[in-house]
Amino acid sequence: MESRLHHGQVYDFAYHRGKMQHILAGSAKARAFHPLKTFLESAPTETPHDLFRQQKSRASQTKERFSLNEVAITERKNSAVDMAAFVIPTVSRNTMRHPKLQDFMLTNDLATVAVEVPVYLTHEDTEHFTKKLGFALPFTLEKGATITGHIDLLQIRGGMIHILDYKPKAKKEKPIEQLMVYALALSRRTGLRLYHFKCAWFDDEHYYEFYPLHVVHKRNKQSPSCEGVSGG
Repeated sequence: MESRLHHGQVYDFAYHRGKMQHILAGSAKARAFHPLKTFLESAPTETPHDLFRQQKSRASQTKERFSLNEVAITERKNSAVDMAAFVIPTVSRNTMRHPKLQDFMLTNDLATVAVEVPVYLTHEDTEHFTKKLGFALPFTLEKGATITGHIDLLQIRGGMIHILDYKPKAKKEKPIEQLMVYALALSRRTGLRLYHFKCAWFDDEHYYEFYPLHVVHKRNKQSPSCEGVSGG
C-alpha cells in the first residue's frame, strides 16, 4: 500500500501489508502488535494531514535534551548497514538516498513493514506521559501545539518494534530527541507501551540503538511501573 502525503513537502508513505500479516502470524509476541497494523492501515486516511501542513515544529528540529543517565547506546552489526552499503553507492543524487534505500528495504528486508510513517505528538500526549506515567520529558506542549514527523523505516523483529532513521554520517550524529519524539508519538497513536520499542540510526558503516523507555523512565525514580501501565 502506497500513499503520497503532502505534508509541507512530499512524503511517500508505503506499507507492506503482506509482510505485516506474515510477521503477525509468526509468534505470540508479534501478534500483540496488531494495533500497529491497524494504525498503518488507516494512516493515509486517518492522519490529520492539516497538522503536518500547518505545523512548524518537527521532530527533527527538537532541541530539548533528554537525560541519557542509565541509557545504553549500543553499536551493533545489523543488516540495515549492509543494505545501505549496497544501495547508497548506486544513487547519483543525495536527495534520492532516502527513497532508494527505503524502497529497497521495504521490498527485500523481511523485518521492514513501512516507510515514511507519519506520527505526531500533542499536548494531551505529553500530559499523559508526564502526569499519568511519571515519565521525564524535557519539554511540554501547550494546548493545541503538536510536533510532527515521519519515521524513515519501521521494522518488527525479535519481539520488538524498531524505529530506524538513516543518517548519512551516523557516527557523528546522535538524533536522540528526534527518535524519542517518534517513539513517544507512535506509542500514543497505537496504544502500545514504550516498552515494546527500540530506536536506532545508521548509515552504510555504523548502526546505533537504544531503548526509548530507558530515556524517560529511570529505575531509581519513584514513578509508575512501565510493566503495568499502557503507553497509549
